[in-house]
Amino acid sequence: ATSGFCNVPRSGNWTLAMTSAVWVLVAPVTIGAVQNPDPRPLIGINYFSGSWAGAGDKWFDPTNASLDWRPLYPDRLPLLGEYNTQSTMDSEITTAADAGVDFFQILWYNNFPTERAPNARLLNRGVAQFMSSPNAHRMKFFIEWCNAYPLFVVHNDSEWARMVHEVWIPAMSHPSYLRVGGALVFKVISAGSFLKYDCQTNRTIVESRWQMFRNAARAAGLGELLIGAGMTQDNMTAAAYWGGPQYNWTGMYCALDHDDPSYTGQVLPWSNGHTAFRLCPWWCLGGTLAHGTNNGQASPFQLRQSGWPS
Repeated sequence: ATSGFCNVPRSGNWTLAMTSAVWVLVAPVTIGAVQNPDPRPLIGINYFSGSWAGAGDKWFDPTNASLDWRPLYPDRLPLLGEYNTQSTMDSEITTAADAGVDFFQILWYNNFPTERAPNARLLNRGVAQFMSSPNAHRMKFFIEWCNAYPLFVVHNDSEWARMVHEVWIPAMSHPSYLRVGGALVFKVISAGSFLKYDCQTNRTIVESRWQMFRNAARAAGLGELLIGAGMTQDNMTAAAYWGGPQYNWTGMYCALDHDDPSYTGQVLPWSNGHTAFRLCPWWCLGGTLAHGTNNGQASPFQLRQSGWPS
């Protein structure tokens, strides 16, 4: 369910780091009454609750349900559990905390008003299992909303309100929800998809929905939010348009720090032939986001790919 972690040197006022994708905050963020954060780097791990038995079991080839990958790759079996169960989460928290990991960044998918695909609701067990774990006090977590198009987009303000009030705000009330400088951390996996598909390319809807979320957190007595947005290579030429001032930090998915430029733009398939990543070196991020978003105060992050998925 989780992947490896690494240490990242501090840069600027504070550092937020994670793998499989690693983010390093390189500039201070100014919102509301955010406090000066602890200068110690925070190390985190992406968490995808995508392993369950039954329809959608990812241990089986999606094009051939009789083909179990586990006998083919015995050295890649998770040691703490092959499926996302409560006991797996409990063990992963203990193992990660013992190794110095500070937080899990848990992917969450919109299933309002009804489940979007068979067993899609199980994608969201990670948040509930973390909050229910007797080990939750040992580390932190925060939500990354995976607005994957077309299956998991938000269709209207009613769905948005349900996500905010029925899931995100209650999760942020948990004592282990991650705060940096006193502010609650949250991320949408794709700013471009949010604008184009979730908000019908209407920036007014984008801004109003994020403002509604911020207001809901304040009304619940939770304080300020640090809202991050994932960017892709397609967004980089007009980062201010796809991102915008409503985001406090931005990052590129699957970028590799100091990647060999000869790999730029290539698609490198995994050995099973079903997964491919398009690579972009970290410098794709430089010089654009820092100028284009949040009036110069949005903070770009370096991302590092390390063992996703494992």
